[in-house]
Amino acid sequence: MIKALALLSFFLAPVLASMEVYSSNFQEPSPPLIADDFSANFMQHKWNNISMSHVTAGIIYMSASNMKSRIDNTHGGIIQASLFDYKNVTKDGYLNKNYVLQDLTKGPQCEYSRLPVPAYPMFYKTLLQDAGAVFAGWTLDDMYGKVETWSFFYSGIPVSVFIDAQKRFVRYDFWFPQYRTITTTRFYNIEVSTQNKTLFDLPC
Repeated sequence: MIKALALLSFFLAPVLASMEVYSSNFQEPSPPLIADDFSANFMQHKWNNISMSHVTAGIIYMSASNMKSRIDNTHGGIIQASLFDYKNVTKDGYLNKNYVLQDLTKGPQCEYSRLPVPAYPMFYKTLLQDAGAVFAGWTLDDMYGKVETWSFFYSGIPVSVFIDAQKRFVRYDFWFPQYRTITTTRFYNIEVSTQNKTLFDLPC
């Protein structure tokens, strides 16, 4: 009987998690503080309804204390290191991006461009509170189990983030409705710790 009840509760857990928001006793929680200095592996897929399907994977280093992040990833046969400086954002919400194309025959090749901030936001501790994030319920994640879902606008772009029990970002989605384009990013092997600032030095 005990085993049967345990098995039943296991299968009912996802249902109860999703149905809880329909209870008259439900009260929206306050946006939590989040882990803001961490490293993690990530997978990202961006697609639209026309012909775009862009997949990449790598490692992200996020440092709110330095207001910088670094993303090492592979795409199209190239190993690329992208460096983002969140102290240098334009009035129209574009982020300065320095990136290095690693070529074993030529050495680092530094280039420069701009990206809309929501593409790679700075995950600082009070982000959800400052953005006025709305609690959107719980999601059963294959890797992390029951996670919180929070939705908000970031520089005018709709965003949903998924937070685990340790208050870590485990998934980040944003989309451009006018282009019918969505980007979803998954984080795993997450290590919360202060990042060495030398990680963000530009080698060129």
